[in-house]
Amino acid sequence: MKTHIFQYLMLLLGVVVLATSCSKEEINLTNINGTDSLSSAPALVGDWAYQSGQEDYTTNYPIPFDTVFSPEYPMVRDLHFRNDGTAIVEERSIVEIWPPLYVETKYTWSISANRTSLQLMGSLGELYTWEILMLTNQQLRVKVSRPDASGNGGLITSINTYAKINH
Repeated sequence: MKTHIFQYLMLLLGVVVLATSCSKEEINLTNINGTDSLSSAPALVGDWAYQSGQEDYTTNYPIPFDTVFSPEYPMVRDLHFRNDGTAIVEERSIVEIWPPLYVETKYTWSISANRTSLQLMGSLGELYTWEILMLTNQQLRVKVSRPDASGNGGLITSINTYAKINH
């Protein structure tokens, strides 16, 4: 019994160490609370229209399955990044109707110092990290991963390209 408790505590300690460790890159985020100048991210501020993308859906339940497709209705549609550190993200609703509805979700955003990751924090403290594949004054390409809403352990990974619609 003591062996099991010790093993459990060691496993728990390992999880805590992994969960609380962060790289220098994660520490150098600007504007998580909206107080910084955002001088490292002027290209991101503005409105972005979805141009193209692909989604990769993978699951192991009930059998292994993996498919890649170009969605007619992407998981994340248009994006709106403001100077005050807020963002409005148009996300595909999980309600199963066709064509799907899009919900405008408000986040607080921050960008890494080297502009390789974007963090979005929701009103309940939920945190999403998007990988920035490309960011110019006219184009943004991001990689977004989220669990599948069906609850079967699936994962949807999107690579989306956006064009800036205001300068």
